[in-house]
Amino acid sequence: MSGYGGKRTYQPDFKSPKTPKPSRFQGKSMTTTSCLEWRECPCGKPSATGHHVVARGRGGDDVLANILPLCGSGTTGCHGLIENEDVKTRKMIGKWIKLHRPDTIAYVQGKMGREAGDDWLRRRLYLTVSARGKKG
Repeated sequence: MSGYGGKRTYQPDFKSPKTPKPSRFQGKSMTTTSCLEWRECPCGKPSATGHHVVARGRGGDDVLANILPLCGSGTTGCHGLIENEDVKTRKMIGKWIKLHRPDTIAYVQGKMGREAGDDWLRRRLYLTVSARGKKG
């Protein structure tokens, strides 16, 4: 073999372990929600993924008011259940949004218009918002 030059020896790679790829939400302002709320799924388990309330394919943005912390992936845990339109999970998420995330309600109303947004929240998350914008 030309160019080989001799016996190969094992050289351990002492590079530091790879760091995980940063989330597209990392570094964004947490002013709309507390760090504690972001770490926990509404069911009480640690959150693993962010779920878009208004899907990106339907015009939703990558802003914290449109992101919910859920356990599981798009096929497991609460994230999988909500993707598969599980009524019980959608009701639980709706109640959690009503109690903890008024910014999400305002986001949906701003994105779709107040009346259409309220109707969408009622149909998708079983969440009722009064005509004056107060939680009701």
